[in-house]
Amino acid sequence: MGGLVASVVDHGFTLLLRELEPKQFTGEHLADIWTIAQIQRDFALTHRHLYAVMFAAETVGGYQRSGHDLEQGIETLRFLHRHCRAAVEAGDLTVDEPRTATRQLWISIHGHLMLELAGYMDTEPEPVRSFAQTVATVMIGLGADQTSARDAVDAGRHSM
Repeated sequence: MGGLVASVVDHGFTLLLRELEPKQFTGEHLADIWTIAQIQRDFALTHRHLYAVMFAAETVGGYQRSGHDLEQGIETLRFLHRHCRAAVEAGDLTVDEPRTATRQLWISIHGHLMLELAGYMDTEPEPVRSFAQTVATVMIGLGADQTSARDAVDAGRHSM
């Protein structure tokens, strides 16, 4: 069963990378990070069950990924990391280590999505706005200027 699950997970990460890679990024680092978050959210909502299997939130036939298996699909995290590193190097995020920015943004993006997929956000009247506030708040916590972070997610919310 593990081989089947690994194939399904590989397929899921391939699909996600196909969404991320051709996207035209602006070089406005905070806006680009928000774009990645939106693509991740759209993918998760479109492929709810696949996303859950990809990130070991659901079992398949009693098999659940764990340990070394969880590194499968790491390229999607590296994609976010490249943009976080650029934001840190440009001074848009002021943490000392780009990995810190990547980790904190990933935790907030993925955590929010898992709660949304589980139904905990069903009563949220504006789920995209809630998601945007979460991502902007983390950006601010990572040293982004408040106005810049809010502008980045507000502009991106209206462009997609």
